[in-house]
Amino acid sequence: MELVTEKAETFSPVTLSTTDVANAVYNGTTTNYDAKTVDFVQYEEGKYKLVWKTLEAGSTLFGDYTIENITVAEDAETHVLTLTTTDTEGTWSNVNPAYGFLFKLADGTKTAFTGFEGTCKLNETKDAIEKLKFKFNISILDNEANLVFGEKAPETGINATTVAEGAATLFTVDGVKLSKLQKGLNIVRSADGKVKKVLVK
Repeated sequence: MELVTEKAETFSPVTLSTTDVANAVYNGTTTNYDAKTVDFVQYEEGKYKLVWKTLEAGSTLFGDYTIENITVAEDAETHVLTLTTTDTEGTWSNVNPAYGFLFKLADGTKTAFTGFEGTCKLNETKDAIEKLKFKFNISILDNEANLVFGEKAPETGINATTVAEGAATLFTVDGVKLSKLQKGLNIVRSADGKVKKVLVK
């Protein structure tokens, strides 16, 4: 009898990157992004992580934010992966030094997140992402950021309001009255007297 030993194949991490639209609601302001990049990484057998590169909310660029311990369940018909995680904290890297001290962030620090859910559709050969969509909430210095990758926020409410509709009055930060939202920071006073800041990119 001959004893044959087979060498097990070693696992090699796989990183798939994708760039798509995204949106962030932070400190009362909704911002849509045309091009945000995320890495979808299989770092060990059955374990994945998402790295949101240059996470930004409003005009504040924080750094890269990683959610780990993601597992996937594949739909047999659509081949769409449903993403779930048992983690409740994400890790920061490449923290923007201009804001790191102000927001008490540094490479390796963790920030809790809630409400994570996502899906991912790969191409037939599974070497590229056709569509990735996920969302989660984080709280930075008591200001909650609601982040969505893969879709823009609908143009509703104050972002879609014009003065002609009589629902709001628009001003520059210097107090000059406007007829419509302009690029940059706008001050919006609604008909009920509430005032909000709206950033248009």
